[in-house]
Amino acid sequence: MPTPACRWELASREIAEKLELRNAHKAESQDICFVPDGDYAAFIRRHTGREYPPGNFVNQEGKILGQHKGLIHYTVGQRRGLGIAAPEPYYVCEKRYATNEIVLGTAAELLVKEFRVTDLNWIAIEKLAEPRKVMMRTRYHQKELWGDSSSPCQSGGNKSGAAPCSGTGSCVL
Repeated sequence: MPTPACRWELASREIAEKLELRNAHKAESQDICFVPDGDYAAFIRRHTGREYPPGNFVNQEGKILGQHKGLIHYTVGQRRGLGIAAPEPYYVCEKRYATNEIVLGTAAELLVKEFRVTDLNWIAIEKLAEPRKVMMRTRYHQKELWGDSSSPCQSGGNKSGAAPCSGTGSCVL
């Protein structure tokens, strides 16, 4: 049985088909919608006026593993496109802007069991008057995580790999 989100998507595609919209059967995109050519690094360079030079990939101990193309080409949690051969896959664990380094690690080194969300934008209100229980997600298809707005949230050591990593955005509901 389809989930509510899946039913909504199917209904949306049916409507798009009836209206003969050209994207009625277009595959879903994980890209940034306002960067039509997919070259988000060029978009960032154009809009910041800055260059992002190559630097070192390092492991958790600081050993140089290779060269990266520039910090803007990578996201925390990324596994593909690193160009580093290793016995097990490497992931981007951290981006160090001060030293222009990207820290790589294993899946186990990437995941956390507890995290704190900071710099919240509550949209409808300026700030919370007092702490409250909140539900959040750090990934679209992730199971909701519950926490208190004034203390760290527990990911429960999620073995599915869905635990958040440092630098991950979060949707708090």
